[in-house]
Amino acid sequence: MTAPRPGSVLVTGAGSGLGRHLALQLAEAGYDVVALGRKAPALATLADAAAEARASGTIQPFVGDARDADALADAVAEAGALPGGLYAVIANAGIAGPTKPLAELSDAEWDETIDTNLAAVFRLCRAALPALTARAAGRIVLIGSATGKRPLPGRTPYATSKLALVGLARTLAVEVGRAGTTVNVVSPFLLEGDRLESVIELQAGLRGLAPEEVRAELFGETALGRPVTPGEVASLVAYLLAEEAGSLTGQDFNVSAGSVMY
Repeated sequence: MTAPRPGSVLVTGAGSGLGRHLALQLAEAGYDVVALGRKAPALATLADAAAEARASGTIQPFVGDARDADALADAVAEAGALPGGLYAVIANAGIAGPTKPLAELSDAEWDETIDTNLAAVFRLCRAALPALTARAAGRIVLIGSATGKRPLPGRTPYATSKLALVGLARTLAVEVGRAGTTVNVVSPFLLEGDRLESVIELQAGLRGLAPEEVRAELFGETALGRPVTPGEVASLVAYLLAEEAGSLTGQDFNVSAGSVMY
């Protein structure tokens, strides 16, 4: 794969977890990355890590809330001011939301999850579209989750918000395709990290099982018998930004070790 490096990439939720891996891997591929997150120290260490790795691209921290339309507009403008202008946005910011039966959910819990995981992505796309479509070769990648297709008990707000991104991406892909912009979803499942461990613990509590039983059940349902690594997800995202992926749009790519195959 050849990295075209035609411009900058804006990554939301870049301070930790998958977002951190995305920002670093894209910088190593040669992109100039604007890394949006809420915690300045975490973003500063991310930029330092890119420098220590002698990445051919750069990471520029941007402190802001991915739910805030003004912060998103400012981050888009900052990315647009870098050499080559804004080329791609990676909508990664999100929360796990509550783990409890739907009948016990409050309006506030539902609204927070939908606003963070879905409405904020709409605001990001809306802010970035003028710059992306103007260049006739933009990229949008939304980080979804295969949880919407392989449901877990008590995860209704999260599953709803993530599966809804598929509808958003497919409709937007039709709207902006003639302007040369592609829109795709990457949907991980059983992604290694602190959030997976938290999900396993919460599922165990909800279902009255030991965490080891939940872990064995989840991994046992995968074709590969293992979790997914952040690097595997980041590699697919990087490919979707490449020139070779120019005909891929409106797609939902499961990265699930074979747990979800549709």
